[in-house]
Amino acid sequence: MAEQPTLHVRARESTGKGTARKLRRQGLVPGSLFGRGEPQSITVDLTEFRHTVAPGHYGSQMINVELDGRPAGSALVKAVQVNPIGRQILHIDLQRVSMEDRISVAVPLLLEGEPAGARAGGVLEQLTRTLTVECRAGDIPQEFHYDVAAMEIGDTLHAAQVALPVGCALMGPQDEVIAILSAPTLPVLEEPVEVEEGVVGPELTDEKQHEDFPPER
Repeated sequence: MAEQPTLHVRARESTGKGTARKLRRQGLVPGSLFGRGEPQSITVDLTEFRHTVAPGHYGSQMINVELDGRPAGSALVKAVQVNPIGRQILHIDLQRVSMEDRISVAVPLLLEGEPAGARAGGVLEQLTRTLTVECRAGDIPQEFHYDVAAMEIGDTLHAAQVALPVGCALMGPQDEVIAILSAPTLPVLEEPVEVEEGVVGPELTDEKQHEDFPPER
């Protein structure tokens, strides 16, 4: 596991939507620090947080926390609320944990290589980009990797096929589908309609022609 980064936070007394909006205008984000003690409302510097925790590690990143300049132990970036429209961070939840605690986390999964079936036109579709595992807080992997080079058209990658480090246990279904290599989709071409040359409408008999179109007088 990589060395834990440190995030500096401040205690926050005021709460509510008005306070949250005021903080965001100042480049700050409201948050909470909970677990192993009394919950604490906090304020987080948005720029520092973005440099400390990558979006792909929301929910699995362990950090050291300094609260008002004093060490406050280790914490898991449990949840980050993001505005789906502007991608603005609205709220941050940090959970105090001991490095010996076993916790459930969603770890990023990266697929590597080019599938063998891609040369025949196969299309690789990754259905999930994380694996939920249980492990010691001090042993959370940064990410999982899987080489898809051997996949042929029609092959399916299941969660159980991803190798996990010692001490990590898969929490989701063993047969959860991670990715599939599908056959190429060919466009359906409509067959051209043959039109008999010289015919532009229903053919009329002489009798019908005289009936529908009487001679001019």
